[in-house]
Amino acid sequence: MPARSFLLTFDDGYESVFLEALPVLKSFNFSALCFLSTKSIRHSAVSSLSGSQGDPGFLSWQQIRELQSDGWMEFHSHTHEHRPLSDLTRNELTQDLATSLDHLTQELGLPGSHFRHLAWPWGESHDESRQIAARLGFQYQYTVARSGFLHSSPLQNVPRTCYDGATLTNFVIQFQLQTGICSSLWHAGYPLVRKVRRPGFSIAFRDETSSVQVTAPIRTGLPSQRDTPNIGKAG
Repeated sequence: MPARSFLLTFDDGYESVFLEALPVLKSFNFSALCFLSTKSIRHSAVSSLSGSQGDPGFLSWQQIRELQSDGWMEFHSHTHEHRPLSDLTRNELTQDLATSLDHLTQELGLPGSHFRHLAWPWGESHDESRQIAARLGFQYQYTVARSGFLHSSPLQNVPRTCYDGATLTNFVIQFQLQTGICSSLWHAGYPLVRKVRRPGFSIAFRDETSSVQVTAPIRTGLPSQRDTPNIGKAG
């Protein structure tokens, strides 16, 4: 991997990726990965409120094919229904991931072996869920953690950082902490801070939740849409 490398990713498949992010990517000649919650993707370029399938505010498959053919974005899975693991059994997770793959292959005309990347909803996964995904061909699996990618990072648990609503100043500070001369201290300290902020938090399949203590709130469904564009929002 070349020095000073970075990867831009977008989660869910909001239409703002096409309307807002694409012009910025073009201006810098950057490309990106976009992870799609395939159930929400529209089958028409018009709002689903007028009768098309999918959710308003999300990309259409037509827009996705255009972005892919132009080379600005590569599209991969963010699961099908964007449900937390605590809502799913093992079989339900397997079916959800397989359905996501089916939609991607059918709509984009690429073989299943092309779709090797998976971003977990809210970055939440565990060893068994990652093994299930790997058996379906997802070689690269992404979480959400405020830390950069290290050469020692496992490919089935690749950390990503997000900058939701950050000012330019805060973005620079956080980026320097994670990648600059203080990065070793940040990578050592952030997991400890995360444990303190989320005491007792753990993830399990639905048929195992009776033995799991969860003191942090479990989020369900897709992130709520806001008035501001959802550009680069990790979820």
